[in-house]
Amino acid sequence: MEKNIPIFNLEITNDLEDDVEVDVISLVDRPAIERSFLAFADDYAEEMPHYTKDGVLWTGPTHKDADGRLMTGEVHDENSQYLYHIGEYDKYAESYTDYPESAKNNAQRALDWAEKHGWGSCGEATGKIRANTIAKGGPITRDTIARISGFKRHQQNKDVPYSEGCGGLMWDAWGGTSMIEWASNKLKEIDRQKFVIQDEDQQIISGPLMLADTPIYRNDHNGEYYVVFTKETIKKIAQRYFKKGYQANVNLMHDSGQSVEGVTMFESFISDKVRGIYPMKGFDDVPDGSWFGSFKVDNPEVWAEIKAGNVRGFSVEGQFNYKKTGDKKIEQLWANVLEVLSKVV
Repeated sequence: MEKNIPIFNLEITNDLEDDVEVDVISLVDRPAIERSFLAFADDYAEEMPHYTKDGVLWTGPTHKDADGRLMTGEVHDENSQYLYHIGEYDKYAESYTDYPESAKNNAQRALDWAEKHGWGSCGEATGKIRANTIAKGGPITRDTIARISGFKRHQQNKDVPYSEGCGGLMWDAWGGTSMIEWASNKLKEIDRQKFVIQDEDQQIISGPLMLADTPIYRNDHNGEYYVVFTKETIKKIAQRYFKKGYQANVNLMHDSGQSVEGVTMFESFISDKVRGIYPMKGFDDVPDGSWFGSFKVDNPEVWAEIKAGNVRGFSVEGQFNYKKTGDKKIEQLWANVLEVLSKVV
């Protein structure tokens, strides 16, 4: 039976003198369009109601796979299923298996050596499990691909013989050079729709700032609930943002101590099919009423972070009023989520 959790619309007023508003756009490493001061952290994940891909509320025992993803059952077996929660169900909706055959061979070579000689002090349990996944050509998620791409920092040790240290063994266990290079390129391919470098010469970035009618899970001292920005509220937020001249209010990772200069919003629009204003290419499926923006980046340090993939999207900050909606709204939002989950393979 599905759990009925209250849902609130977040609203602002028309009074330009109060503090209920969005006043900062943050550049973040993990884009969460629905994130404002209401940002939910990964720590909330295990407290959320979790569902199978068929939309069945799971209340039984759980365990985690090598990447920390929650699955059904106390231990892993052939019947284990991944579990999902609203707000991040799409995080794991896609997995990938198109990595090179040479990467599988590298991982298998490391596994064969370790089976004969042992791992010794090399690697952690998750890395060894990942080696098995790669060797078998198993599916890996975007988060795993990011970890593999980041493993490049160990490349200075990749030529250490297996018998003389951990460098070469663990490099191959993670798929070796071909896997690291594939992961780096794949990560850019996956993220190209989340944060678009529109013009590298002019240093312009574009993307969605807020998505309309998208539920965000919260679990705090007030209990469990969802919050949503309607397209009407988003329109008010955008208009107020420009009226108060906040176009250059930008920070990194929602850290007020990392305010940056030289990053300015110079264009903005709200998708509105009635007016013939459609989402950016690559975001055709976002809800009508979503807010998009483009920023000119004149700050060389910030531009370097963007090009390195350390920041990949926008996230708004602000203060809002809460207004509870009716149960029909909850049911419709959850029905939309279940429709998406039903397409997860």
